[in-house]
Amino acid sequence: MGADAKSIYFDSTATSVAALWTPGAVGTYTLSYYTTASTNTGAMSTTSRTTGTLSGLIRVTVVAASVGGAYSAANSVCNLALSSTTATGTDASGSSARNNGLYGYINFSLADAYSVALSAGYPLVATATNGAIVNIGSSIGSAAGSTSVSVAAPQTSIVVAQPTANAPVTTTVTLTYNGTTVCTKTLTIRGEISKMTVTPLITQSTGAGARTVASNLGYALSGGVFTLDTFDSAGNKVIPVTSDGATIASTAAFAAVTGSVDTIVSAYSIGSVATGVASTDATGLWPLSSSLGLATCAKAGSNSNLQLSYQNPVSGTVITSNKATLKCAGDPYSYTASWDKASYVQGEIATLTVQFKDVAGNAAASSTTGSSAAVISAPQMTITATPGASKNANASGAVVHTFTVGTGSGVIEGSYNALVDYGTLTAVAATVQSVPYKVSTGISSVSNADVLKSIVALIASINKQIQALQKLILKR
Repeated sequence: MGADAKSIYFDSTATSVAALWTPGAVGTYTLSYYTTASTNTGAMSTTSRTTGTLSGLIRVTVVAASVGGAYSAANSVCNLALSSTTATGTDASGSSARNNGLYGYINFSLADAYSVALSAGYPLVATATNGAIVNIGSSIGSAAGSTSVSVAAPQTSIVVAQPTANAPVTTTVTLTYNGTTVCTKTLTIRGEISKMTVTPLITQSTGAGARTVASNLGYALSGGVFTLDTFDSAGNKVIPVTSDGATIASTAAFAAVTGSVDTIVSAYSIGSVATGVASTDATGLWPLSSSLGLATCAKAGSNSNLQLSYQNPVSGTVITSNKATLKCAGDPYSYTASWDKASYVQGEIATLTVQFKDVAGNAAASSTTGSSAAVISAPQMTITATPGASKNANASGAVVHTFTVGTGSGVIEGSYNALVDYGTLTAVAATVQSVPYKVSTGISSVSNADVLKSIVALIASINKQIQALQKLILKR
């Protein structure tokens, strides 16, 4: 207890244990309570007051003036959330961007410097930009149409809503306590779908059902031949939802526009609807998710009228996508190969493109069927990346193999030929491709003949100078 430390004794007949203690100065003190079976008070004298068993202690901080009941930023927390609940101080995943029709929530907890919750009657004001509706409480309630709400009683949440139904809003909400800013949070509530974009990914096969989009194409998708992305009027990427704003719409929510199928693409539809995940795109507003489209090809060719429609569940507004071209072709039957350059210098990157063709000679469908991994021989090259057996056809029915020019022992300059053999195709009708190229070290070299030629030229130049000098001497 510092300089004023002292001992107080209670005998076995005491019915309560209490004592009045007055601190001597500002500081932190420890009040310790010891018990012993000894009847000798000397066993716990002022010089050995810790004799016995420690039964409890209290640490007391004495200050010059109390700050109890006053707002402390260090001991208060605030966070975005998916519902009105206890504040954690950490924004909940997905809470910064909400679906059309859902509310945004900001939970908070205010305390004083002693971590004691502030009592009733503290003045709170919440304001929101861009006309967003806010209310301090667990629901919007009577705050509809208002952008600033003040209360005189303790609360734990702020609710945020769209100022216009089905329209997107991005707002910054500021909470103040008695004029002091407690926290500032920015969130987006997306609007309904106002734009749809169809993007073909691969060339569909005429010989089978919808292809699987392999991860090598740059899409982490489980299947489909085209993607459908949906956006609100502010350009925020959204997902199709039902009227409650929380349930994902069914694939039946989309329909092929009348007249958009033909004798080439006989049918198409949405096979799966985009769902939200934790990661976000560059805007931070919504995950990189897309709805996946399936198609049925009746014969080889192109359909440039691929178009889908969607009806928003609340407003009933119908949105149609852009027209996209979907290609149909046969499976790989033959192939050609080519380098991106005719000659290379040691250390450069070389790419070898293999173009698959169907039986009619057109660019083949994006498929692994009939085009297993290649056996490639490329002297003076070291392969660094190959599509492999399961990733050997991109959207144009081609694959790219990547090499570095040179080997572990260097480069031998000269002309070479790469041999490209896709065994399952060459075993039927295709031909092993021989692709010429040149490699060099990039260091200029001079032959003996060039050196001799230079010496002869130098001697001739010197002889001419000597003759000119002799003529000058004779004139004198």
